[in-house]
Amino acid sequence: KPAAKVIDGVQLWELGTLDFNQSKDLKITLVPTARGELACQAWVTFTGTTGMKIRVEEPKISVTITTPASVAEGEPIEATAVVKNTGDCTIHLCEMLIHRDDKSQILSEPKFVDFKPGEERTLRGAALNAADVKRHVFKVEVHGDGKAMCEATSTTAVLSPKLTTTITGPKELLVGRTGTFTAIVENTGAVPLTVAHDFPLPLGWTRVGTPTIVPPPRLATGAKFMVTFQALPSVAGPSVFLSRADSDKRAKATAEHATLVVGIAALRMELIDTIDPVEKGKETVYEIRVVNTGTKADANIVITCPIPQELKFLKAAGPVGHAVTNLNGVTMLKFEPIRELAPKTEAVFRVTVQAVGTGDLRFKAVLNSPSLSTSVVKEESTRVYGE
Repeated sequence: KPAAKVIDGVQLWELGTLDFNQSKDLKITLVPTARGELACQAWVTFTGTTGMKIRVEEPKISVTITTPASVAEGEPIEATAVVKNTGDCTIHLCEMLIHRDDKSQILSEPKFVDFKPGEERTLRGAALNAADVKRHVFKVEVHGDGKAMCEATSTTAVLSPKLTTTITGPKELLVGRTGTFTAIVENTGAVPLTVAHDFPLPLGWTRVGTPTIVPPPRLATGAKFMVTFQALPSVAGPSVFLSRADSDKRAKATAEHATLVVGIAALRMELIDTIDPVEKGKETVYEIRVVNTGTKADANIVITCPIPQELKFLKAAGPVGHAVTNLNGVTMLKFEPIRELAPKTEAVFRVTVQAVGTGDLRFKAVLNSPSLSTSVVKEESTRVYGE
């Protein structure tokens, strides 16, 4: 008593827990089945246990990095990284690094100790943008207690600002004539631009009126504006006009237009007699004045004077030499060519004759030049009286 479990011929009592100084009695009744000495054995076993509590902590960190979705080429890129201890234990030594394009370290947080659960740190700074790529990939890495723990990336697109400009106008223009020029500025890049435009005038030109320009305060991608202005040249020669555009994103553009300013020779001839009327046998002087009223020098100017029979040639004076010939009874005075007559200058010739006949005489001077399509002829009437 009490009843026992029998397992493989062994009587087994499970007594449970015995408090100190406690005992339990077991009664066994045996019936021998054979003669001889019987060996009966009983044994007792017990289990001893002990316990403890262990706290299991997980070191865990989360990190994010934020950069602009896009920037203009050449602009700095602002990067912000935030690291947080999302675990439930303190990280004794922590470090945060930011790399660009997996090549160069651009920002780092000095190593910080005892990074407690729930604590966060922010790393913020600017990285210079390289101009030879279309995008930048920024990666932040966090190391804790000497081991890499987490990382995050952010991508920023690099948009290229670009300006183009053209300028048109007359290819050839006369001195003193107004020319109209048109400059067009266009934003052909990928970012809006604030544009400043300039069109300096070449030396010898003056602006006429006020330029027509309606530039928008902000030039959107693909947008353009036009500038129209007028200018007046005062000297002949080649001139180069510039259209210069600049922007707040460092995009620039320059265009050129060449205009050849040409002058024109304009000859005017005057013919007068210094004594009129003149008595037969007396002398009179004809003065021939040739003036270049144009804007270009003229060359190889020739003056020819047929002398009437009623007048006798005596002498001639001028800036060049002369020759007198007689053909078929007509005396012809011809001055040597004037090699060059500059604009706004003149050449004066004087022909002295003696009146040998009477009546209303006509003295003629003929002007020829390569710049003239026809000869210029002047006549001066002189009255000779007497017997």
